[in-house]
Amino acid sequence: MSEKKLKTILSHKLPKREQAEASEARGGFIKTGRPATMPIDSYLAKYATAEEKAELVKRIEERRAKLPKFVYRICDSCGYKNKTQFGDRDIYDPSPEYCFGCNLRRYTDGAVLREMTKKEAREYEAKEDAREIAAKERTLRAGFFKRNQEREAAGLLPLTLGQFKEERKKEYRLSIQGSRGSKK
Repeated sequence: MSEKKLKTILSHKLPKREQAEASEARGGFIKTGRPATMPIDSYLAKYATAEEKAELVKRIEERRAKLPKFVYRICDSCGYKNKTQFGDRDIYDPSPEYCFGCNLRRYTDGAVLREMTKKEAREYEAKEDAREIAAKERTLRAGFFKRNQEREAAGLLPLTLGQFKEERKKEYRLSIQGSRGSKK
């Protein structure tokens, strides 16, 4: 009978998947010739005149007004969707946005988010709005149920939904007045 040798596989000898490096911190809204270690505010405060600062702010605001507010992305592998601020994407070279759902370790050969089409973005917004409305309704109903349970325990008649909403409005107005009074 021949003796079989077991082969030992060590983990450091296995080929490793390549991971993307974490993206570096971004410097601000504009590209300048400033040193990398100097914050943009310090650079402008040290080297720019008041007129240059005002002109720069005006140009930045004009350019930013033309940009979209949000970026909508979707993963084709798992269907993960997100909505993020547009930020400085127009200044920096686009780097791949790795999926948070199925490629959390940022493998370069893993799933990458792509930008949604306008139709997909509208559908996403509509679903998010409907989800938010449903969540508010559930919260209202839960509060209504809890309040009626408290009233039942105290031996009082239950409130209608309209009465409950009015009670909530009064509580809110009183809390606003209380917070205004505490500042004085």
